[in-house]
Amino acid sequence: MQHLVLVVGLIGAVAAGVVAFRAGGLYGVGAPVPGEVVLANPETQQIEQQVSDSDENGRQDTWLYWDDARLQRREVDEDENGLIDWWEYYDENETLVQVGFSTNDDGVRDALSYLGPEGVIERIEYFRADGTVRRTEFYEGNLIVRAEDDHDGDGEVDARSLYRPNGDVESIELD
Repeated sequence: MQHLVLVVGLIGAVAAGVVAFRAGGLYGVGAPVPGEVVLANPETQQIEQQVSDSDENGRQDTWLYWDDARLQRREVDEDENGLIDWWEYYDENETLVQVGFSTNDDGVRDALSYLGPEGVIERIEYFRADGTVRRTEFYEGNLIVRAEDDHDGDGEVDARSLYRPNGDVESIELD
């Protein structure tokens, strides 16, 4: 009889989890978070993930991922639609080195900015659905100076654009 109760309880718990996942998605759209949730490795007791509600409205919107007590990645659902909009990547010194973002608000990281040693954007790559780079923008002092485009997806640059300091296109060279 005890086994039957345990099995029924387990089935009920799994069913509740499936229903919650279907209702809330992977990151729990609208799921209330009382403060912060911290997940640690049971063997090492090292924090592996933190989930928080950064704007304190009762919804999870920020996920931090750790490895050996070092912050590796931060993900943010800025518009709280259940999809990640923003990814931050950190180096071994926990310095922010890359920022990814979803240009289509669909939870897919389709752009990645690379930061220089002073935290200033040096370039941004925009990706196609297959992961290949379709456009690369180069920056100096947070101003775009040139861009390279691969319009036909063959991995070769088809167009180069140069920009004026005010951000206007100065010239375009086509291959």
